[in-house]
Order: sequence, then C-alpha cells, then structure tokens
Amino acid sequence: MSSQKKRRSNRSLILLILFALLVITILIILYPKEDGTGVQTETPAPTLLPLPYDPARTTSFFQPLDNGGRQTIMVKNRDELQQLGLVQQHLINNKTTFDTGDFSHFEAIYGSDMDNLAQVKANWQSITAVYNPMPNGGQISYLTDNPDLVIAIQGWLEAQ
Repeated sequence: MSSQKKRRSNRSLILLILFALLVITILIILYPKEDGTGVQTETPAPTLLPLPYDPARTTSFFQPLDNGGRQTIMVKNRDELQQLGLVQQHLINNKTTFDTGDFSHFEAIYGSDMDNLAQVKANWQSITAVYNPMPNGGQISYLTDNPDLVIAIQGWLEAQ
C-alpha cells in the first residue's frame, strides 16, 4: 500500500473513531442521570388516579436542590397547547393544595403510603412551594431551611 493511501486510511479511521466518541459523549450527556444530580422520567410511574395530561406527551424532571427540590414537567411538543394548559393547571393545582396542607390530591394520585409523604405532610408549613410557568410547561420548587426536610422533599419528589 502506498504511503498516501495508508495516510488516507489512517485519517479515515481516526475520523471514524472521533465520530464514535462524539456520539457516545452526546448519549452520555443526554441519558437520564439517576445519581442524585437529577432524575429524568420519560414515563412516570403508574398512578392510582389518572393525571390530567398525557404523560407520554411530556417529560418530567425531579431535581434535588440544596434547600429542597424542583419538579419540572414539559410538553414534548410546544404546539400542543391543550397539553401545555393541562400541565400548567396540574402544577398550579399541586401548589395550591400544597399551600393549604391538603395532600388528598397527592394521595389520590400516588397513594397514601408514598415515600416521605408523611414527613412532608406533617411539616408542610415549613416548606415554601414556588410555581414558575415555562413556555413549554412549568415547575414547582419546594424549599425549606430544615436539612431533614430537604431529604424528605427530595425522596417525595423522586417517588412521584
């Protein structure tokens, strides 16, 4: 094989390896993390009461924060205005019922034995729920200064 053909062959091999590394890197970045840095759930766990929006048309993220946790629900297609409205109304309802200490909505959807629900429910007045609408969904941050409640909030969100 001539040296020019060999260089071309080596160059092609190097480009192929670089392309494969790029693809692997992208997959690692996009793949859901389950190590406490953020849990992404394409399809939420089965619920007792149907959710008002279509879970298959949304993506949910539960992000631990230093002072609590954040739940984000986004529609996969922004043009689905009905789904967008249902997601935002669901999050507003979650915030409203949380702010009054009414957890019947959460219990109806996820069950009364949901992880960490009892601790969050017993201490709801020490937790601030903040709703933020987004162009493609919305998010609620559950915040507290109590380190024990931070752990409970994070476990409660992950159980959803």
